[in-house]
Amino acid sequence: MWICLQDRNKQCEQFFEECLAILDAKGADYLKDGDALKQFIAEANGLNISPLQVLHVYMAKHWDAFTNYCAGNQMQGEGIDAKMHDIANYAAIASVLIKVIDKNTGGTTEV
Repeated sequence: MWICLQDRNKQCEQFFEECLAILDAKGADYLKDGDALKQFIAEANGLNISPLQVLHVYMAKHWDAFTNYCAGNQMQGEGIDAKMHDIANYAAIASVLIKVIDKNTGGTTEV
């Protein structure tokens, strides 16, 4: 056995605590007029794409780094843990963004 359920869950809890700390710290750097999602909306409007597409592009670069890591390539910049935190945080932000879009459009997420 590699790891028992209790130890895995403890490590996951630590990972998510780290994610929240990063989300809080980095999120403050990207606030626009107090809106935590305005960055995605502003970029989307400027590029004539949806906010989810903007978020997807941001998240995809971290996923690409993970894919390269899985293929056996060394990480040259941030370590793999930082990439995993970023992927998890973008997934969480995507969940929030989808809910906000659905609320504002009556439940029809536009992609």
